[in-house]
Amino acid sequence: MVSAIYYDRNEIVTYPTGETRGHVQEAVTGLQAELLHTESIEEGEDIGRPREVFITPRDILKSTTYTELGTVRQRLDELVDDGLLDVYSDLASNSEGEHRFYLPANLSHQEVVRTLHDRDGRPIPESLQSETHMHVTPSDFTHSEGAIFDLERDEIVQIDVGEPADGRSIQAAVDDQLAENALTADLNNFVYYPSNASQSH
Repeated sequence: MVSAIYYDRNEIVTYPTGETRGHVQEAVTGLQAELLHTESIEEGEDIGRPREVFITPRDILKSTTYTELGTVRQRLDELVDDGLLDVYSDLASNSEGEHRFYLPANLSHQEVVRTLHDRDGRPIPESLQSETHMHVTPSDFTHSEGAIFDLERDEIVQIDVGEPADGRSIQAAVDDQLAENALTADLNNFVYYPSNASQSH
């Protein structure tokens, strides 16, 4: 919601810095709120005023099912603590934080999704795991003993392809072990022979 409102009310502008290099006037280009926040440019008609380009708790209150301004302020501050939002300033702040100005943190969409899933205790989508996990294939492992295989590039990483004691499938157990070690794989490439663990690779 914050991002939707933010990008709807901000335009890309170019602002002269007052400095010249050679005979060329230097300038900065970006979203209005970004320039106010990162370039320390004074507010004004050329760049925009904070209330017009940043997000306030009241903006979110009007666009959601929240009923208390203080609750919205608390929720936004939690997102600041999680690194998802930045605070521009707390101008003329009151007890409900109506005039605190927020903007989205400079994160990629993937980072935002990962953080939201992590803070809510939800598993990170598989499509995003592949971006943060190293992809491996069976040929990246060597047989150690029994049902244990070592990752060649890091022998501390061991994968047990034996029958799990907790009743899970071998594939599910291997998938969990890979994820615990920041690895990902096409598990269809892994063939399991529980009765002959040394060939379970």
